[in-house]
Amino acid sequence: MNKLANVRVGFALFMLAVFAYGAYGVKDMVFGARIFPISVSAPGIILILIQLYREIRRSLNPGPEGTSNQERIIDVSSDTTSETSVIYSRGLRFLYWILGLYAGIYVIGFKLSIPFFFVLFMRVEGKAPWSVIALVTGVSLYIIYFHFQTLLGVYWPDCLLQQSGWIPIPWLFQ
Repeated sequence: MNKLANVRVGFALFMLAVFAYGAYGVKDMVFGARIFPISVSAPGIILILIQLYREIRRSLNPGPEGTSNQERIIDVSSDTTSETSVIYSRGLRFLYWILGLYAGIYVIGFKLSIPFFFVLFMRVEGKAPWSVIALVTGVSLYIIYFHFQTLLGVYWPDCLLQQSGWIPIPWLFQ
């Protein structure tokens, strides 16, 4: 095995240990407290085992003749033709989207900000059709209200508008 493959296998083993500890660490907790750590750890362990299998298989089976180690290990080639200022402006644009989402969560609350963020982001950045936007937003609302709020009983902190009482928030979004 070459050095880069060793690093990849080592990282996969480290992540497997992290997820396994997450699953093992909640064994003495009540069922309600174990739901979230187990629901994150179980798929994580499965995906890490798949990745570990792929990394070991890739490192043991060399590629076709004429390919270098770098060509065999890197899945996606990088584009180095872009200007540095373009790269930074793109990164800052996405940072501003995330900061806008955080500001929206603070002002109007999580349950209203997420659908607004999906609609704005997918329409402005992704140029997605309205049918896809409606589907993604509807699924996110379903997950937020049914799974998190109804099944798990997640407490949503009050937003700035709820705390101040300036604008009444509809009961569904409280």
